[in-house]
Amino acid sequence: GKRFLAEARWRTRPGRFRWVEIRVQRGNDSAIVGALVDIDRLKRRALSFERAAQRDEMAKLCNRNEFERSLESLAKQNRDFAMLFLDLNDFNFINDELGHQTGDELLRRVGERLQKCVRRGDMVGRLGGDQFGVLITGPRAASRIKDVEDRIHTAIEFPFTIARCTFTISVSIVAVDGLSTGASPTELWEAAEQAMYRNKRKSRPKHTTDAAS
Repeated sequence: GKRFLAEARWRTRPGRFRWVEIRVQRGNDSAIVGALVDIDRLKRRALSFERAAQRDEMAKLCNRNEFERSLESLAKQNRDFAMLFLDLNDFNFINDELGHQTGDELLRRVGERLQKCVRRGDMVGRLGGDQFGVLITGPRAASRIKDVEDRIHTAIEFPFTIARCTFTISVSIVAVDGLSTGASPTELWEAAEQAMYRNKRKSRPKHTTDAAS
């Protein structure tokens, strides 16, 4: 064609890059004119907005939209994966009795603990409210479900100390083997939510007002 337009990272020195736009045009006389345009500031701002749209800033995890996109991508590629759907038990009790700031901090710490329960390449997301999701990926993902579930229960049920208050919570987990079911992402999602609704167990958290040691 007569015109070429692309974006690229230009290495300015080892370990440092700037975004540039490459513009090339061929004239009627076969002469070629090209230019490099510095778009680093605009590109970095756009990437920052894009990352923000994919993140849940409270829990420092991916948000529901990004989690669903990853789930859909895994299903379309027919890759081996499993999904865990998590719901904190009696989270409303924490908010009502200890305050929303404590509840928000609890969600952030739960996110930290969940990330330590999975491998590199797996995904942890906050789906909204006190609900979280985990995508287990890689060969024989279904065989890792039990191990990951055990890790999560152990991590979440370890006492939390927030604002001089120590308490314990529990979590309900529904697991779905994505590859073996052959279901669509929407069907997997609905199945997980329905199973959670059926299996949800109430567990009142214990709490004290002892200062953190």
